[in-house]
Amino acid sequence: DKKQSFNDVLESLGFEPARFFIQMSRPLDDIPSAELPEGIESRPVKDKDIRSVWEESIEAFRDHWGYTEPTEEDFESYKGSKYFQPELWQVAWDGDKAVSSVMNYIDHEYNQTFGKKRGWTENISTLKEYRRRGIARGLIVRSMHMHKDQGMTEVALGVDTQNPNGALHLYQSLGYEKQQTWVTYRKPMQD
Repeated sequence: DKKQSFNDVLESLGFEPARFFIQMSRPLDDIPSAELPEGIESRPVKDKDIRSVWEESIEAFRDHWGYTEPTEEDFESYKGSKYFQPELWQVAWDGDKAVSSVMNYIDHEYNQTFGKKRGWTENISTLKEYRRRGIARGLIVRSMHMHKDQGMTEVALGVDTQNPNGALHLYQSLGYEKQQTWVTYRKPMQD
Protein backbone atom coordinates (compact mmCIF):
# COMPACT_ATOMS: atom_id res chain seq x y z
CA ASP A 1 0.00 0.00 0.00
CA LYS A 2 1.41 3.32 -1.09
CA LYS A 3 0.74 6.37 1.01
CA GLN A 4 -0.86 9.08 -1.12
CA SER A 5 1.13 12.31 -1.32
CA PHE A 6 -0.50 15.63 -0.52
CA ASN A 7 -0.14 16.61 -4.19
CA ASP A 8 -1.93 13.42 -5.26
CA VAL A 9 -4.79 14.21 -2.87
CA LEU A 10 -5.09 17.74 -4.27
CA GLU A 11 -5.16 16.44 -7.83
CA SER A 12 -7.78 13.81 -6.92
CA LEU A 13 -9.96 16.70 -5.67
CA GLY A 14 -9.75 18.49 -9.02
CA PHE A 15 -6.87 20.87 -8.28
CA GLU A 16 -4.30 21.34 -11.03
CA PRO A 17 -0.69 22.53 -10.80
CA ALA A 18 -0.66 26.20 -11.85
CA ARG A 19 2.87 27.35 -11.04
CA PHE A 20 6.18 25.94 -9.85
CA PHE A 21 8.54 27.80 -7.53
CA ILE A 22 11.97 26.69 -6.43
CA GLN A 23 14.35 27.63 -3.68
CA MET A 24 17.91 27.89 -4.94
CA SER A 25 21.24 28.32 -3.19
CA ARG A 26 24.94 28.53 -3.95
CA PRO A 27 28.11 28.52 -1.86
CA LEU A 28 30.09 31.74 -1.55
CA ASP A 29 33.38 30.35 -2.70
CA ASP A 30 34.36 31.21 -6.27
CA ILE A 31 32.01 34.20 -6.71
CA PRO A 32 31.63 35.18 -10.39
CA SER A 33 32.50 38.65 -11.58
CA ALA A 34 30.04 41.18 -12.95
CA GLU A 35 30.10 44.94 -13.13
CA LEU A 36 27.27 47.42 -13.38
CA PRO A 37 26.92 49.01 -16.83
CA GLU A 38 28.31 52.47 -17.46
CA GLY A 39 26.12 55.25 -16.09
CA ILE A 40 24.57 53.02 -13.39
CA GLU A 41 25.96 53.21 -9.87
CA SER A 42 25.39 51.47 -6.57
CA ARG A 43 25.56 53.27 -3.24
CA PRO A 44 24.42 52.55 0.33
CA VAL A 45 20.71 53.02 0.99
CA LYS A 46 19.87 55.97 3.21
CA ASP A 47 16.64 56.31 5.17
CA LYS A 48 15.36 58.83 2.62
CA ASP A 49 15.87 56.23 -0.15
CA ILE A 50 13.82 53.40 1.35
CA ARG A 51 10.46 54.51 -0.06
CA SER A 52 11.77 55.02 -3.62
CA VAL A 53 13.47 51.60 -3.59
CA TRP A 54 10.20 50.02 -2.38
CA GLU A 55 8.25 51.78 -5.13
CA GLU A 56 10.78 50.69 -7.81
CA SER A 57 10.36 47.11 -6.65
CA ILE A 58 6.56 47.36 -6.81
CA GLU A 59 6.71 48.79 -10.34
CA ALA A 60 9.16 46.10 -11.48
CA PHE A 61 6.97 43.26 -10.15
CA ARG A 62 3.72 44.46 -11.82
CA ASP A 63 4.15 41.99 -14.71
CA HIS A 64 4.73 38.99 -12.44
CA TRP A 65 2.25 36.20 -11.83
CA GLY A 66 -0.04 36.78 -8.87
CA TYR A 67 0.83 40.46 -8.49
CA THR A 68 -1.44 42.45 -6.20
CA GLU A 69 -1.09 46.14 -5.44
CA PRO A 70 0.57 46.54 -2.02
CA THR A 71 -1.03 48.83 0.54
CA GLU A 72 0.52 51.29 2.97
CA GLU A 73 -0.09 48.64 5.65
CA ASP A 74 2.00 46.18 3.60
CA PHE A 75 4.86 48.69 3.53
CA GLU A 76 4.65 49.33 7.28
CA SER A 77 4.42 45.59 7.98
CA TYR A 78 7.53 44.94 5.88
CA LYS A 79 9.40 47.74 7.66
CA GLY A 80 8.59 46.06 10.98
CA SER A 81 9.63 42.56 9.89
CA LYS A 82 12.90 40.76 10.53
CA TYR A 83 13.47 40.71 6.74
CA PHE A 84 13.68 44.51 6.52
CA GLN A 85 17.44 45.10 6.49
CA PRO A 86 18.09 48.05 4.14
CA GLU A 87 21.70 48.25 5.31
CA LEU A 88 22.21 45.00 3.34
CA TRP A 89 20.31 46.03 0.19
CA GLN A 90 22.14 46.48 -3.07
CA VAL A 91 20.52 49.16 -5.22
CA ALA A 92 21.38 50.43 -8.70
CA TRP A 93 20.78 54.09 -9.41
CA ASP A 94 20.51 56.05 -12.63
CA GLY A 95 21.10 59.49 -11.14
CA ASP A 96 18.52 59.79 -8.36
CA LYS A 97 16.27 57.04 -9.75
CA ALA A 98 16.37 53.56 -8.16
CA VAL A 99 16.25 51.24 -11.19
CA SER A 100 17.10 47.83 -9.74
CA SER A 101 17.49 46.28 -6.30
CA VAL A 102 18.28 43.17 -4.31
CA MET A 103 16.64 43.39 -0.89
CA ASN A 104 19.14 41.19 0.92
CA TYR A 105 18.65 39.94 4.45
CA ILE A 106 20.11 37.48 6.93
CA ASP A 107 17.65 35.39 8.94
CA HIS A 108 19.71 34.75 12.07
CA GLU A 109 16.95 32.63 13.62
CA TYR A 110 16.84 30.36 10.55
CA ASN A 111 20.64 30.08 10.52
CA GLN A 112 20.76 29.15 14.19
CA THR A 113 17.94 26.60 13.87
CA PHE A 114 19.44 24.86 10.82
CA GLY A 115 23.15 25.38 11.53
CA LYS A 116 23.65 27.52 8.43
CA LYS A 117 25.47 30.70 7.51
CA ARG A 118 23.04 31.67 4.77
CA GLY A 119 22.27 35.11 3.41
CA TRP A 120 19.23 35.72 1.24
CA THR A 121 19.35 37.54 -2.11
CA GLU A 122 15.63 38.22 -2.42
CA ASN A 123 13.11 40.55 -4.04
CA ILE A 124 15.40 41.00 -7.02
CA SER A 125 13.80 43.54 -9.33
CA THR A 126 14.67 45.76 -12.28
CA LEU A 127 12.45 48.33 -13.95
CA LYS A 128 11.29 47.22 -17.42
CA GLU A 129 13.26 49.82 -19.37
CA TYR A 130 16.50 48.82 -17.58
CA ARG A 131 16.27 45.04 -18.05
CA ARG A 132 18.70 42.94 -20.10
CA ARG A 133 21.64 45.27 -19.36
CA GLY A 134 23.34 43.19 -16.66
CA ILE A 135 22.20 45.40 -13.80
CA ALA A 136 20.58 42.65 -11.70
CA ARG A 137 23.57 40.37 -12.36
CA GLY A 138 25.91 43.08 -11.08
CA LEU A 139 23.81 43.65 -7.96
CA ILE A 140 23.54 39.94 -7.20
CA VAL A 141 27.33 39.54 -7.43
CA ARG A 142 27.75 42.59 -5.15
CA SER A 143 25.27 40.93 -2.79
CA MET A 144 27.29 37.72 -2.73
CA HIS A 145 30.43 39.63 -1.75
CA MET A 146 28.51 41.59 0.88
CA HIS A 147 27.09 38.37 2.42
CA LYS A 148 30.55 36.79 2.43
CA ASP A 149 31.90 39.89 4.21
CA GLN A 150 29.10 39.39 6.77
CA GLY A 151 30.43 35.87 7.49
CA MET A 152 27.91 33.94 5.41
CA THR A 153 29.02 30.84 3.50
CA GLU A 154 26.06 30.57 1.11
CA VAL A 155 23.25 32.60 -0.44
CA ALA A 156 19.73 31.54 -1.35
CA LEU A 157 16.62 32.83 -3.10
CA GLY A 158 13.21 31.76 -4.30
CA VAL A 159 12.09 32.01 -7.91
CA ASP A 160 9.01 31.43 -10.04
CA THR A 161 10.22 28.95 -12.67
CA GLN A 162 7.96 30.64 -15.22
CA ASN A 163 9.16 34.18 -14.45
CA PRO A 164 8.58 36.14 -17.67
CA ASN A 165 11.96 37.89 -17.51
CA GLY A 166 14.32 34.92 -17.47
CA ALA A 167 15.16 35.11 -13.76
CA LEU A 168 15.68 31.34 -13.43
CA HIS A 169 18.27 31.35 -16.22
CA LEU A 170 20.05 34.34 -14.66
CA TYR A 171 20.29 32.64 -11.27
CA GLN A 172 21.49 29.37 -12.79
CA SER A 173 24.16 31.27 -14.75
CA LEU A 174 25.38 32.71 -11.42
CA GLY A 175 25.75 29.24 -9.90
CA TYR A 176 22.51 28.91 -7.94
CA GLU A 177 21.16 25.36 -7.84
CA LYS A 178 17.70 24.01 -7.03
CA GLN A 179 17.21 22.88 -3.43
CA GLN A 180 13.45 22.62 -3.05
CA THR A 181 10.29 22.86 -5.19
CA TRP A 182 6.86 24.25 -4.31
CA VAL A 183 3.75 23.87 -6.42
CA THR A 184 0.81 26.27 -6.48
CA TYR A 185 -2.46 24.51 -7.28
CA ARG A 186 -5.69 25.92 -8.68
CA LYS A 187 -9.16 24.49 -8.99
CA PRO A 188 -11.66 25.84 -11.51
CA MET A 189 -14.70 27.40 -9.84
CA GLN A 190 -18.03 25.68 -10.36
CA ASP A 191 -20.72 27.67 -12.20
